[in-house]
Amino acid sequence: MLIKALCDFYDVLAAEGKVIEKGFSAVPIQYAVSLSPEGRITGITDIRRERTVTDKKGKVKTEYEPVMCRFPFREKSTSIKAYRIDHRGKYIFGLSYDPDTNTLSVTDKLANDKFKEKNLEFIEGMDEPLVNAFRNFLTDFVPEDETENPLILSLGKNLKDAGFYFIQDGFAGKPLQEADCIVQKIRSENAAEESSDDDEICAVSGKRGKIAQLHNNVKGILGQKAGTFVCVNSTAGESYGKTKAYTSNISEESMSKYTEAFNYLTSHTDPNTQKFTNKAYIDSMTVIFFAADKNSEKEDAFLRFFAFDDSINADKLEPQIQSVMAHIQKGDALDINEIVTDGSADYYVAGLVPNSSRVCMKFCYRDSFGKILENVLRHQRDISMGSGDKPVTVSQLTAELVSPVSKEQAPPPLISALMDSIFLGRRYPDSLLAAVINRVKTDSDTEDKPYRKINSRRVGIIKACLNRNYKEEFTVALDENRKDKAYLCGRLFAVLEKIQRDAQGDLNSTIKDSYFAAACSKPSVVFPRLMMLAQNHLKKLDSDYYNYLMGEIINLMEGNFPSALSIEEQGAFIIGYYQQFFLKKKAAEGSDK
Repeated sequence: MLIKALCDFYDVLAAEGKVIEKGFSAVPIQYAVSLSPEGRITGITDIRRERTVTDKKGKVKTEYEPVMCRFPFREKSTSIKAYRIDHRGKYIFGLSYDPDTNTLSVTDKLANDKFKEKNLEFIEGMDEPLVNAFRNFLTDFVPEDETENPLILSLGKNLKDAGFYFIQDGFAGKPLQEADCIVQKIRSENAAEESSDDDEICAVSGKRGKIAQLHNNVKGILGQKAGTFVCVNSTAGESYGKTKAYTSNISEESMSKYTEAFNYLTSHTDPNTQKFTNKAYIDSMTVIFFAADKNSEKEDAFLRFFAFDDSINADKLEPQIQSVMAHIQKGDALDINEIVTDGSADYYVAGLVPNSSRVCMKFCYRDSFGKILENVLRHQRDISMGSGDKPVTVSQLTAELVSPVSKEQAPPPLISALMDSIFLGRRYPDSLLAAVINRVKTDSDTEDKPYRKINSRRVGIIKACLNRNYKEEFTVALDENRKDKAYLCGRLFAVLEKIQRDAQGDLNSTIKDSYFAAACSKPSVVFPRLMMLAQNHLKKLDSDYYNYLMGEIINLMEGNFPSALSIEEQGAFIIGYYQQFFLKKKAAEGSDK
């Protein structure tokens, strides 16, 4: 499903001129090698682009990016195989650099010989100044005579992995790979390709074509430099006499399309913000999202704002976003037609994680954009506690499920199940409620993070789980008419803590630090003691307000504290505590509670 969608997306990109045409590949290049008419190297120039970036610690540093250039198509190969107009140093020069001795040695003579043979055959009959200089280079360059070449030696350790292209001495005209005669020959070869008896029906396009034996790498996945979607390394994956990637029955054309489209999605950034437009990270998972059959910049921006990117400024999006956020904070229903004018686009959201040399897909959702966005907005409404002017991203939610003082990440199965709830509108995983309640009972507040233990995100998760999974009707605001004892116990605990704070002023720790977990689990054991402590605090306060409030809550409970609370009731306890404690403080103290 995803590979077919990526092929369709490639056609959209190709129509807009955003991907390389058939028969060519995009190759990262770091250096330009200038040639004299006689084929001698006259210079090697660094053409990387310099950019300034700020790391997570706020430190500014300079990075150098290669320039992406169009070259004749590169086939993936595990053996020594030269390309037409090769860009790799080991093939062009046949030399390796030793950093310990700062010397060059001939270690890739076979690769250099293959390079010369392949390219002399390819440029036969061509007559352009740069092509003629390149021909002379192929004929006269001898690796054994170039071990002390200062220009090659100056590359140092970059010689191994850098990409190169050839340019005429003085940088006049186009690079070699863009020479008119070379481009025209590639296009003519592609146009002249005919079906052969070996061609088979492609499982993706339904057209006859040569089946790909090896699939190109896909890049941009967190924790993996490069990987493949299709890779068969053992006989267990073979069937019907087909081996390796032939078992997938994907043509080379479709393979080239889907890999090119995927690499575009994982690398394309907004030129203004330098942020990825179609990719997001959730812990160790990489998520891509796109419409397969149209340019979807507006839809992509909406999804990033409502699910993935907490740095997007809502003021810079469509005007109706502010209205949508107001509905979410109040818990009101939303009409999706007020947000998108065309929600029928076939939209995809996929989550991927690295797995050895292959890529593992954890989920892939396909639906109309309107339906996907409707489910996402329903999720935002479910978890909203009426604070903040931005949605809560998936990464912010998963961060609440692990200890803030450890480097742990939420379990991938839990993230996948949570994504099902968000994008498909399914019930929230049962482990989600247990995980967040455990964090509330275990974590502690600190001086710099006074609302780490109980905050709007954690309480929002609990509310969403109880309302969606157990058909409860917890509201955003305090419900003074609600009579279930777990909720009332949470309210009462908040009142008792307020009494302690008002009576004793600023405290390093309160009853929340000492008794919250126990009160949340076994109210009948803890509350009698807390009520006695509160009487001592009330003597210092010249007010009947708290006596009245406690009496009102205890009357609703009919004077009985539950002996033990289930996991769902513990969630209700936490909601009651949060809504009572921040009843008057929410608006003034911000959205991080």
